Amino acid sequence: MSSLYSPYRAIGYVCDSNAFSVNRLGEEIFVTVSIGRCFQIYRLNKLVACLVSKAAPGNIAGVQAIDHETFVAVDKNIIVYDRANIVRTYEAHDEKIVGMISVGKTLVSYDEENHVKVYTLLHSALYCYSNI
Repeated sequence: MSSLYSPYRAIGYVCDSNAFSVNRLGEEIFVTVSIGRCFQIYRLNKLVACLVSKAAPGNIAGVQAIDHETFVAVDKNIIVYDRANIVRTYEAHDEKIVGMISVGKTLVSYDEENHVKVYTLLHSALYCYSNI
């Protein structure tokens, strides 16, 4: 458990050991965190929960928010949520995904066998740019 997060009154823990994602939409800043099979989006200025997702088919290994979509790594797949609904699923890796990072509209995922895939988000579709 990260020392960044600690219990606060009745709210409890706000995330598990996965990295969180910070996303800016207009003037608002949001943080997306995962908890087991779900993720939550908080408005950062007052740490107010804005959204809780539907459960993913397995435990979440990584979460990244790009624009209005949230990318969730579950087993070998990347599941794309628009708000709380699953809109697409990508069969991304041959091994279990360990984590993800995003820079702008570029998404990087890596698996247990140290394979790295780099994707770019264009027109609401994820294109595999490189398989390292």
